[in-house]
Amino acid sequence: MMYAMTGLMIVTCAALVWLLWWGGNIFCGWMIRLAEKPGDIETTPLKPDEAQLAAGRIIGILERSLIAIGILTGRWEVLAAVVALKSVARYKELEHQIQAEYFLIGSLASLVWAVFVTGLMILCAGLFGFRLTALI
Repeated sequence: MMYAMTGLMIVTCAALVWLLWWGGNIFCGWMIRLAEKPGDIETTPLKPDEAQLAAGRIIGILERSLIAIGILTGRWEVLAAVVALKSVARYKELEHQIQAEYFLIGSLASLVWAVFVTGLMILCAGLFGFRLTALI
């Protein structure tokens, strides 16, 4: 029975990490497509190429990982640091309104997704009898 519970915990943890990383990419892409209007991206001089999109996916994975770690350790200032770092890195692009709007949609979707999945992690850990968050 103990081995079955351990196996279930490992599978659950792996599924939640996958959900945080790749599910977040799917969710953010869906949110951006939901907000797109025909011609928005095509009319801007900053249309991303495939390399930029791949880098954005990796940045999203790292961003959501940092947010989850911040929440789990009770360090909410990590969220502010992630948002500030992204804003500084994309400062020049934010001069174009359409790019700024998509940046904001993607950033907020990623943040909401990370908080949601981290909440699921905390809930699942509690179901298995573990306390996953730092002592606050």
